[in-house]
Amino acid sequence: MKEDRLTIPLSKRFSDIVLSVIALLLLGPIMLLIAVLVKLSSPGPVFYTAKRVGYKGRPFAQLKFRTMHVEADRHGSFTCKDDPR
Repeated sequence: MKEDRLTIPLSKRFSDIVLSVIALLLLGPIMLLIAVLVKLSSPGPVFYTAKRVGYKGRPFAQLKFRTMHVEADRHGSFTCKDDPR
């Protein structure tokens, strides 16, 4: 019984690491291609960093591929007057 309390978390951690490495190996080339395309399409950083609140209220930085131009929000509103939405 006492052995299970240690074995289960260790086996879960091991499987998390193994699956993460496999996913990174499979998705790494695609992520690299996306990064190159973002960099070639417009100036600015490849990643957008967003601050989020995670487990037990701890803040962390979430990385996303940038999909908008840098400072795109400074160019005004995207809606028109009397927008029905």
